[in-house]
Amino acid sequence: MQKFLAEYIENSPSIAYVVDPESGMIVDANVAAVRLWGIDPAKMPGIKLSDIETSMQGQLESYAGHVRDKGQFRYETCHRIKGGEKRSVEVNSSGFVQDGRHLIFSIAHDVTGAEQMESELRRAYDNLERAMDERTAGLAMANARLNSEIAERSQVQEALQQSQELLRELVEHQERIREDERKRIAREIHDELGQHLLVLRIDVSLLKNRKNNAHPMLEERVDAILQHIDSTMRSVRAIINNLRPAVLDLGLTASLEWQAKDFQSHNKIACEFTSQEENMELDDDRATVLFRVLQEALTNVVRHAHATEVKIDLDRRDGHLIMRVADNGVGMPKVRNRKMKSYGLAGIRERIGMLGGEFVINTSSDGTSLTFSIPL
Repeated sequence: MQKFLAEYIENSPSIAYVVDPESGMIVDANVAAVRLWGIDPAKMPGIKLSDIETSMQGQLESYAGHVRDKGQFRYETCHRIKGGEKRSVEVNSSGFVQDGRHLIFSIAHDVTGAEQMESELRRAYDNLERAMDERTAGLAMANARLNSEIAERSQVQEALQQSQELLRELVEHQERIREDERKRIAREIHDELGQHLLVLRIDVSLLKNRKNNAHPMLEERVDAILQHIDSTMRSVRAIINNLRPAVLDLGLTASLEWQAKDFQSHNKIACEFTSQEENMELDDDRATVLFRVLQEALTNVVRHAHATEVKIDLDRRDGHLIMRVADNGVGMPKVRNRKMKSYGLAGIRERIGMLGGEFVINTSSDGTSLTFSIPL
């Protein structure tokens, strides 16, 4: 063997050895190879390459042909080492001639650790892909459930909105029927009972005039009957007014002003009504709603506010009719806590809502103001 090649083989940290392709014998090997293979250096001339490389059994001729044809040959195989263990190696082989013999010089690198690391990386990658697939599948299922829940909630929300709309329509219909019934009853009381009372009073008055004071006791009795008739007629007018105030036929402004004066007269609470619109024309439905809303607001003042003064303002602004009712009472603590449990307030909100309007409450210990806004 050439001297420089022998020195290279001996000093190389890699596994280096020389093979005779004719016999398949390992003719020389360095310390690294002997140490890895675990063989006695003295037995080296008697070791065949097929004893070391498990894949070389029956393949020596093919192996030698590759080296001869290409000049060098690179491949991966396993080396059998001491204890029967196998190590993965990467071999680079080159052919050369020494003393007329064709030999093969090979350098092998132990890649077992790299293969193990690659295997572990591949296994970790596979595990990661599997975990990602499972996670993706889990997220897809969760997303499907979420979409299903969103769809269900949307359906529930839509059904709720439809129910609320239907309820609002029913309330509006019921309120319209109630007002129509009030009109009918008021008209019948006025036309029937009112007329009968009027005729009765005229008859009793004529009866009184015919007696010419001949029977003082009878005359006194007739006067008492007339007083009862007058009292009954006033009660009938009050009932008719509560059912359907005739003042509504005079217009919204006049009816609200009358209601303010009537409130002040009956409750001894100062009530001031102001409006920039003297003859505001409004359809009967909206006029009736505003009249009833003011009626309910003033009733709440009497029941809860302990006020001494009420101010009512009516104005037209930006295509809306604005009515504001303010008092100087004790305020509404429950409303300040946003707990609206008053059926009166709920009724007001419902009536205003039927007209597509808004209802706002501002309250403090210095008093309360209710603002109603409906589109014109």
